[in-house]
Amino acid sequence: MTDHWGGWWIPLLVAFLFFCRPWWGRAPWHRERDTRREELDRAIQARLDLVEQLEARVAELENRLDFAERLLAERRVEAGDRAG
Repeated sequence: MTDHWGGWWIPLLVAFLFFCRPWWGRAPWHRERDTRREELDRAIQARLDLVEQLEARVAELENRLDFAERLLAERRVEAGDRAG
């Protein structure tokens, strides 16, 4: 008799656990992974914001350098006109 009742419940239990899992919520290791992913997303966003700020500063420095070069070029032209 025990051979007849042997393992019919195992596939039933596996199917039950497979289909009922979404209602129990996520496993703790999934929550930790999600938390880590959120931390990484925040860190990446912070780095992207920093890169944008640095790009803006570089653009401002390029404008200032261009302005200084134009001033120097004008003064050289004026000094050349006076000498020549």
